[in-house]
Amino acid sequence: MAPKTGPRMPLKRSRGACPKAFASSRRKTRLSGKSEQAVHFELAIIRFWDHRDRWAFKENRVQIMFQGKTALVTGGSSGIGKVISLMLAAEGAHVEVVASSDMSKAQAVIDEIVEKGGMGTPHVADVRKPSQVVELVSNIEGRRGKIDVLVTAAGIFLPTAIGEADVDVFDQMIDTNLKSTFYCINAVAPGMAANGGGKIVCISSVAAFVGVSGYSAYCATKAGVMMLVRSLALELAPKGININAVAPGNTATPINASIRQDPEYASYLAEMEKKTPSRVTFSDPADIAGLVLFLASDKARAMHGSTVLMDEGLSAGI
Repeated sequence: MAPKTGPRMPLKRSRGACPKAFASSRRKTRLSGKSEQAVHFELAIIRFWDHRDRWAFKENRVQIMFQGKTALVTGGSSGIGKVISLMLAAEGAHVEVVASSDMSKAQAVIDEIVEKGGMGTPHVADVRKPSQVVELVSNIEGRRGKIDVLVTAAGIFLPTAIGEADVDVFDQMIDTNLKSTFYCINAVAPGMAANGGGKIVCISSVAAFVGVSGYSAYCATKAGVMMLVRSLALELAPKGININAVAPGNTATPINASIRQDPEYASYLAEMEKKTPSRVTFSDPADIAGLVLFLASDKARAMHGSTVLMDEGLSAGI
């Protein structure tokens, strides 16, 4: 069966409609009976769409940043990558959502995109394997003509304490966080250059700037992403390709749901809050995604090789 996609549906509303009432109704309908984690992600996207709806209502028009663009998002089936996918679709992009092994996860994101009137296609690919990355990119370019935006959001966060670390885990961290980023850029950049340019946004981490005890491999991979982006800017900028990165701090995603919700971690969270200047221990993934959309847009034309911290001030100092 062919993957489920959908046509772009224009936003429509009569002049007499009330945005607040519309948003309230949508919340009640969509959030009833859902888990706390599902509600968290739904609210992030609802806030984004409500903002667009109010703008469209006020101005009687919708300004769409990525209309007619094709965006490839690795790690797009969960966490920050999922929110990036949804927000790109909300701004008109045809989003190619990549899950690592489970097509149903990518399809679920596409279903949500289509339900909101957007467009996209689900994929499964192990981005740690160059051959699968090349096949993925060739498939998209053959079907869509070109890739305008690449977001590399695939990543894992595992401990590698010295003297206790499993070497296989170390290799897995390097392969998933660093090598896959290079493989994707290496496969996409030639096509972007041939078509006059494009935008590449990589997900690094605050851990590229400050060490995290017990997670040295993770820190090293994210610092590697930061330097990869800086070095590749020298090659890609002359070809009309902007490559930049976002370095999030702690962000509310499924990977840390237990830490945020389990009473066992209450004292840890209280300590983290004290250390976080903004007192927001976990950023909303929609905040991170908003910066990614900016870097993927023409508004960031002059940015090349930058890694932008978005860590609630965590790395600013003591």
